[in-house]
Amino acid sequence: AFIGAGAVVTTPVQPYALMVGNPARQIGWMTQYGYRLEFGADRRAICAASGHEYVIGNGAVSRVI
Repeated sequence: AFIGAGAVVTTPVQPYALMVGNPARQIGWMTQYGYRLEFGADRRAICAASGHEYVIGNGAVSRVI
């Protein structure tokens, strides 16, 4: 997960979630390399740095291995 500076986390955080604010709220998803994920209609995204593929489903993101 990526937590913005000054964010106050009061709830559990999903892997790859981008959290900001006080209290922290999720505003998106990030790759493990720190790039924002943009999901297409197929619910998949590609990391701009590594080329790794990520998939979103049931409110969670996972990396395709």
